[in-house]
Amino acid sequence: MKKLISLAGLVVLFGAGCAGQAPLSIDTGSTQPVPSPAVSGESTVPALDTTSTAPVTMITMTAPPAMIDDTWKTYINPALHFSFQWPTKGIYAPRWSVEFTKDNPCGSSSVKEEVKGVVFCHIHSEEGTGLKGYLSDVFATKNGERYILISFTKQPMVASFKADEYQTMLSTIISTFKYDESIK
Repeated sequence: MKKLISLAGLVVLFGAGCAGQAPLSIDTGSTQPVPSPAVSGESTVPALDTTSTAPVTMITMTAPPAMIDDTWKTYINPALHFSFQWPTKGIYAPRWSVEFTKDNPCGSSSVKEEVKGVVFCHIHSEEGTGLKGYLSDVFATKNGERYILISFTKQPMVASFKADEYQTMLSTIISTFKYDESIK
């Protein structure tokens, strides 16, 4: 019984440490047109070589095992009629942002992934190592004359962080992306 109580206490303490991390959010202004970067063509994503003739790997993603619960929230962009869900708590909950650009961010270092008929290029990079490192992932998809960029960043905060489980979390988030013309 003492072991069970000790284990429950550890779980509560561990979970409490992850609860304060909130994702970045962007106010798209439900009555506003697409934000100005989509018009100006500016991008905060580094330019990639888009002239490469290297073969591109196409991966069709299927939704990973359900991990979505009531702690997940939904981002809705009424101007471009899309939404996706993201986790608000947990060791693998990333910080994220949504940006728009006319410049094609996809290049030879990106991997093409298809999710429910929507093609994304996935750009992954890492800076530093271990607990002092940062993981950066950008999923970009074309929407008319512009690209939607969903950027995720994560700094592993504990030694038990596993990069493959984090990538599974990102796959789960992207698997919730959908276009819906009824979004206004």
